[in-house]
Amino acid sequence: MVAAAWILAVGRRTITGLIRQTDGRRHWTLWYKFFSAYRGSELVVAQAILSLVKDLFGLARLVLVADDTLTGKTGPMIFGCGWFADHSAKPLRFLWGQNGVILGITVYLEEWKRWVCFPLITRPYLRRQNCPKDWPFQTRLTLVADMIQEVLGGLEKAIQGLSVILVADGAYAKKSLMAKLKKFSIPLVSRLPSTATLYEAPVEPPGKKQGRRRTWGRNLPKLSQIVEAGGFTHLTVSMYGKDVTLWVKDFVALWKPAGGWIRVVITKSLVHPDRRRRIGYFFTTDLSLTPMEVISLVSSRWPIEQAIRDGKQLMGFGDAQVRLRSSVLRLTNFGLQLQSLIGLWFFAHHRCRQLKVVAPWYPQKVEFSFGDMLALLRREMMNVRISALVGRLAARPRILRAVVKLLRMAG
Repeated sequence: MVAAAWILAVGRRTITGLIRQTDGRRHWTLWYKFFSAYRGSELVVAQAILSLVKDLFGLARLVLVADDTLTGKTGPMIFGCGWFADHSAKPLRFLWGQNGVILGITVYLEEWKRWVCFPLITRPYLRRQNCPKDWPFQTRLTLVADMIQEVLGGLEKAIQGLSVILVADGAYAKKSLMAKLKKFSIPLVSRLPSTATLYEAPVEPPGKKQGRRRTWGRNLPKLSQIVEAGGFTHLTVSMYGKDVTLWVKDFVALWKPAGGWIRVVITKSLVHPDRRRRIGYFFTTDLSLTPMEVISLVSSRWPIEQAIRDGKQLMGFGDAQVRLRSSVLRLTNFGLQLQSLIGLWFFAHHRCRQLKVVAPWYPQKVEFSFGDMLALLRREMMNVRISALVGRLAARPRILRAVVKLLRMAG
């Protein structure tokens, strides 16, 4: 009932807004108790979503993505709130609100030539000065590592034999996270800082018999100097739904934050090869990956940004003004996980649906957006409700379609 009210709600997804979607048979306090007091585990739901994604798409490799997002709030005494830098704002500003770290899984769809993200679980990041006495401080990197360990820990048999890889932006390419991923045998694909110091393989001096063996070799040239040295080759890769031709150069080097070897992939745009902003530095701790695979995996991180945007604009992520710790933790996970379940419902039942029927005015559109999926689910739920309430109209499809159209126009 809560999920149905959340899907059919119009406007902000506040608790009061959800109550208005019901017939009022149950007391309104039950809605608040559902998020604050009722038992439930977002971890179990995350594991179920991961299993459904794996089985539905027949995955041989699990591509996990991690990112964090800010949600603005107003008022005191709200769990998880603090002052955070909003890097998406120009110029930089500080926002009072909640910062959530999100873990998701992405799937590449051949028919769309795109990656699609299914959010799994989210955890709040609290600054050290905002942590309650019974809430230990954890960095964003620690939160990502803990979520991966908890989600995959309960699915050892289900994911046995599958490879797992994490894709994140450059803010997560730090020593503390890569050390924990190394223990889990999970490689990382991320952006390499342009100021990174890389090393050659260590070479022992002749005649040395005592002392500790060298860990790092001589310094490699700076990345900018490596770019100027040339040696790039043309490579056509599929990125963001398009086939893009890039100048690509890759090599293997030692990097201290990774604690060992990494494969470095440098890309330059053919359109603007001389502009610095068109040069990308990426790396992976899995040396078996090819440059094409690395670039494709780098593009798989963007769908989590799109999923966060859809969650905020279409699913009301962060709309509810709840204050209790239990309500904040459950409500944020409920909205994102419901978003993933809607996507799974669409791909399980309407994956082969013709887009021209849904949007005939948009001929260049080749894939369904989450807004299309949500509108389709709302339409089917409304059809079922109207058919159940007005049984006589079910035998008259023309009248039923007219009623559905009028209700849809009413919002």
